[in-house]
Amino acid sequence: MKFYNKQLKIWTNFSEKNNIPLINLFTIFTEKVKETSYDEVNKKYFIQGDGHWNAEGHFLAKEGLKTTFEKIILKKDSLINKNRD
Repeated sequence: MKFYNKQLKIWTNFSEKNNIPLINLFTIFTEKVKETSYDEVNKKYFIQGDGHWNAEGHFLAKEGLKTTFEKIILKKDSLINKNRD
């Protein structure tokens, strides 16, 4: 979490350089920080002393991916249906 901007920059550059879409999961965790605190989010969602997600962090990321993919699918379905009219 402390290196959010650095990590986001690294992954953004990598995805742009390789023409790969980036799904930014960092924002899910930063929203939780805004709701509580950095320390609370770190304790709840990350392996202590490691920086990687624990089980709760993986669950939160899964929910973020699910929401993102649902939006993509709904948008795609909307475009398909629009073209049928």
